[in-house]
Amino acid sequence: MNESEIPGWVDRHWEVAAAMLESGAMDEMGEWQPGQDWRRGLEAYRERLAAKHTVR
Repeated sequence: MNESEIPGWVDRHWEVAAAMLESGAMDEMGEWQPGQDWRRGLEAYRERLAAKHTVR
């Protein structure tokens, strides 16, 4: 991904991007990290959504 494309991608996918960054599945440049399991990022995304939609 070109650096100029990152802001638009993040705007469209910020929840997923945040979860992937937090889990270490990808870096700040949007590149997948070798040896990381993308499923950890998906799990982090699900946790973010669940927390967001939990009735308090």
